[in-house]
Amino acid sequence: MEIERLAPRERELAQIVVALGEASATDIERKLSDPLSNSAVRSMLRRLERKGVVRRHRRGNKFVYVSATPTPAARVEALRRISQEYFGGSLAAAAAAIAELARTERATASSLGVRRTG
Repeated sequence: MEIERLAPRERELAQIVVALGEASATDIERKLSDPLSNSAVRSMLRRLERKGVVRRHRRGNKFVYVSATPTPAARVEALRRISQEYFGGSLAAAAAAIAELARTERATASSLGVRRTG
């Protein structure tokens, strides 16, 4: 299942898992924009697991969740979604905006004397 088809709250949890690479329910709970109880987070993660969005494995005494979609595929999906939502489906316009953001960020860092990589 594609992340963009999830309910907003489920999408947020899935995006946190993708961003962190792997995460426990507690890790996810700490990153949420609007707090949920740990049991609510675990319940949503079980739902996402049933939908095939995340997988879990045991690490010590807790479960750790990972994206069921390999990271490169998740990145492509995210870029397509951003392109659709904010740039009328134009990947070129999205790429131009990212390039401009990178130039601005480098210029700001340079003016502050901060050395950045990437």
